[in-house]
Amino acid sequence: MEEVFSPEDARFQIMTDTLDQTLGHRHENDPSASSSRQRTEQVKTLTFEVAGLKEQIAA
Repeated sequence: MEEVFSPEDARFQIMTDTLDQTLGHRHENDPSASSSRQRTEQVKTLTFEVAGLKEQIAA
């Protein structure tokens, strides 16, 4: 039997998969300001992407 996800579950899964793919490859600890800014930009970008996905799912 195929598993069916609610829209909320699907959005959460998409968000966590995207975050895992983007941030999961970074196991090193780099406290530099440049690294921090880069991560902040990644979070902003992912937040924007999630908002767009939410709009697509709601449409």
